[in-house]
Amino acid sequence: MKNTVKTLAKKYACIAAALVVTSGCAIAEQGDKMTVNQVLKAGSPWATTAVYLQTDGKSDKSANLIGDSNISKGTISSAQYSEKKFMFIGMSDYTKGTFNQDSLVSSINAVTDSGSKPKGFAHGDYAVVKDDKGSTVRRITNASFAPSKVIDRTVTVATPEEFGYTFNKNGNTYYVEHKPYGSAFPGVTYPAALQTAVESFFAK
Repeated sequence: MKNTVKTLAKKYACIAAALVVTSGCAIAEQGDKMTVNQVLKAGSPWATTAVYLQTDGKSDKSANLIGDSNISKGTISSAQYSEKKFMFIGMSDYTKGTFNQDSLVSSINAVTDSGSKPKGFAHGDYAVVKDDKGSTVRRITNASFAPSKVIDRTVTVATPEEFGYTFNKNGNTYYVEHKPYGSAFPGVTYPAALQTAVESFFAK
């Protein structure tokens, strides 16, 4: 049966409605519901848009702490996901979604071609798993910035419109919000040369 524009629109509206994922909730692995892994890949490139303090499982959205480097350091990037691989690319200005494009393209191509040390970006492997509490976790391994560490982040939102996880720091829990790059920066186009370099890296 052919999908018409109407049926596709209805189908994806239903998917979006069903994708608000909270910590510990089961995530569909089959049928027409997108998995967290599918959301990560389909929404790439993502842009970090906010860091909120969490209290009793709720984000305090009255104060965006993304500008506090004591809290947000290491969380801000443009993130892309391919099959079992990730790339986090630093933005020169996270309020505008701009990049130091020439140096990033050069660095990504050098890593792709010769395995040199990355500058301005990070890469490694990722998986979406369940932890011992049954929560959905984005797990990073073999990261270029910490090759021997396993870094888990508990996923609390995974929709086509938003991806977010929590992390603990200095006794507090924070929620890191990401939006698809085009939604985070309306009217701004992700640099084509940078995207080409990323795709070449993922294809190697």
